[in-house]
Amino acid sequence: MGANSGISPTNASAGVKKMALQIELKVTRSSRELSPNPDMQWIVRNYRKLQIQYADKWIAVKDSKVVESDSELEPLLAKLTKNHGTTLGFAVEFIGTKPRNLLI
Repeated sequence: MGANSGISPTNASAGVKKMALQIELKVTRSSRELSPNPDMQWIVRNYRKLQIQYADKWIAVKDSKVVESDSELEPLLAKLTKNHGTTLGFAVEFIGTKPRNLLI
């Protein structure tokens, strides 16, 4: 690693993880913010609040309102089908509380 990189061999792992997380967050936020779907935009704007109520769960949003949630994707989709007749037309997102690892 270069002398000016700020990452020494002892903290390289932490530095790489931090950099990967920052890149992931930028890419994730950018792709969601650019989404023409108003419900996905609502999720982005309310993500921190959603983390409190729906920590580590999948949510389905319609008209800026969480209509279903579950800890697993398949049961969430089953709920949508049962209660709403379809899985189409919902913004579906996992509301994670832990940073995801990103390998670039």
